[in-house]
Parts: sequence; C-alpha cells; structure tokens
Amino acid sequence: MASFHRKDSFLKSTGVYDVFLDINNLPTIPKSVSDEKYVIEPKYHQRPDLLAYDKYGNSRVWWIVVLRNIDIIEDPVKDFNEGTEISLPSKKTVESIIT
Repeated sequence: MASFHRKDSFLKSTGVYDVFLDINNLPTIPKSVSDEKYVIEPKYHQRPDLLAYDKYGNSRVWWIVVLRNIDIIEDPVKDFNEGTEISLPSKKTVESIIT
C-alpha cells in the first residue's frame, strides 16, 4: 500500500479505499507515570503546535498532546486555552508513537 502521510501525521494509519482515504481510527495515547502536568501558558493560547514544537522539537506532533487530553480538549484549537491544566506525554512516548 502506498504511504500518503508522514510518520508524524495523525493520519498515518488511515487506509485507502480506491483513490479516497478510508475512515481514520485515531490512536489512543495511554496515561503514563512519566506524564507531566502542565498549565497552558498565555503564549500557547490556542496554539498546540507551538507547545509541541517547544516541548518535542516538532510542531507536527500537536495531535499527540490533544489526544492525550481528549477528555479536556474537544476542539484542538478553541479548547487549547491558557490556564487549562493538561498532561504532556514524555518525549520518549512521543517518539515511540511517531516511529
């Protein structure tokens, strides 16, 4: 099967039906003892990509932060508000998901 998405894309496991993308089953990001509690700072207000870049060195892994906090963040941008406490997966966890 041809690969249409990068390894760090949340669509990487989406199949292809004929010439169209199939239904995407988003991965779950399990809780871990290495998770870090974090309160979103004003500079990251509605910018999960900036937080992902500063924390993990890759802005394209914003979806891992959002999926890890799916019970708090329903809309990946509008619900990513300053003052909200979230859990950040460790860099090792993120690397294991995108490889």
